[in-house]
Amino acid sequence: MNKIEKIPKKDEISYKDDKLEYFINKNSTTNLVSYDNIITKIGNAKSLVLIASTSNVEHKIIDTLVQNNDINIYLILKSFNKSKDTLERFNKRRPAIIRQVEELENNFIIVDNISFLFINSLCEKENINIALCEDKTKDLKYLFHHYFWDCASHEKLLEEDILHESPYPPIGKRELDYINIFQDNISFDNIYIPRKKEYLTSLDKNFKHRYFCEDLKIQVYKKNKLLKIGSFVFEGDDFNLNNIWSLEEDRLEKIDSNIEIIPKDEIQNKPIKLQNKKEKNIGQIESNTIEEMESTKPKNFPKEKYIKNIIFKWEVLPPTKPKDSIKANLYMEYEQLNSEYLNQLKIIEQKLNSMNRDKNFMNYNIGVKEIFEELNKYKSISLEKLTFDELDNHLNTFESLKSKMETFSKEFESYKRKEKKVKNFSKNKNMKKLIRPKYKVPEVGELFETKDTYYLEIENYEELEIANSLKEQYIEKNFKIVAKTSE
Repeated sequence: MNKIEKIPKKDEISYKDDKLEYFINKNSTTNLVSYDNIITKIGNAKSLVLIASTSNVEHKIIDTLVQNNDINIYLILKSFNKSKDTLERFNKRRPAIIRQVEELENNFIIVDNISFLFINSLCEKENINIALCEDKTKDLKYLFHHYFWDCASHEKLLEEDILHESPYPPIGKRELDYINIFQDNISFDNIYIPRKKEYLTSLDKNFKHRYFCEDLKIQVYKKNKLLKIGSFVFEGDDFNLNNIWSLEEDRLEKIDSNIEIIPKDEIQNKPIKLQNKKEKNIGQIESNTIEEMESTKPKNFPKEKYIKNIIFKWEVLPPTKPKDSIKANLYMEYEQLNSEYLNQLKIIEQKLNSMNRDKNFMNYNIGVKEIFEELNKYKSISLEKLTFDELDNHLNTFESLKSKMETFSKEFESYKRKEKKVKNFSKNKNMKKLIRPKYKVPEVGELFETKDTYYLEIENYEELEIANSLKEQYIEKNFKIVAKTSE
């Protein structure tokens, strides 16, 4: 017999055609350098140091500035409130002229006639700097004067907060040859962003090449030699950023599983490798019907990212009866019928035994002998195993037997009275008519019920055909075939 049990199933789903935007490493050499070179130049400066900073200035640079009494210091800060550590280093003993310029977006230092443009803010311990030639230094000096005189909102000189008028003409009346403030009419092919999620929206597909750089704190744009850093646009000659990851897009199938990548949406996470294949167990699913078990699948396969193929495994459970179901009342009806049937047989047997003790009466009434001989046949019949037609016929025959027995009982009573063997006779016990239940006990399995549904519990597949044929029999409620559970 083929027992109805859970069925292990699996299905392999390919995600190879899914597209993925990801970063791949192009160069891992760092761009960052210390401030040692610029600190040495500040320490040896004889005239002037100009500093523009969008943040506090690294304390080693400030230490060197304060210690050099041969130089005049002019400092532009983007925000006095966010640069208090730097402001506090200058006082009557070591004065500096410091101005606040909110629109400042660049960090640079000019020592006498040597200039350094920094990509990141000057509060960083290391930075990416671009040494500028003498011609570019002239433009950078003018831009410093422009911000210092034309754009400042506050000035600090010792304890004062005043502004002096600019001795220079407005920037609009001066042409810069090498470094200019960015205008919207310039487009770039390449964009470099810091490795931070908030910058991902800048990676517009209009850019031919898109990168993130481990060393960057701000965005950088490039087209051929033309660079945009902060609000400055200039030619960077042979300047190239290292430690970069290029943004690519491809189908999973085309991405090498042996190389490390960083998915675009997980830019701040560690690099990963794609998986070619993975097995995933998604648990157990109960089938609606026993027949549907082979075709039962999950409503949704839980997809995982960065896997080309997933082999999903699950177990299909056969339908079972609910916990609140009880054994069908039908069995009680048959038990009561069978009990009453056996009780009536016992009464008949007692009467026959009483008659059998009187040999004269037995010889007189041959019909009683015949009933006595058939009694064991009636005892051996299991009523619940009979078909409806067989049960109806049997109960009708039994009623005929009871009727005959009643006749013989009366004859025997009359005989006894006539022979004066018994003074008083008790009345015969009445045997009520047996009525079959409304439904037949199922030929296979066991029937359970709830308020609105019958559940026929079977154990083997061989019982399924007969079980299905019984659907038309139990029409009073819904009918469902379920599998027997091992309890």
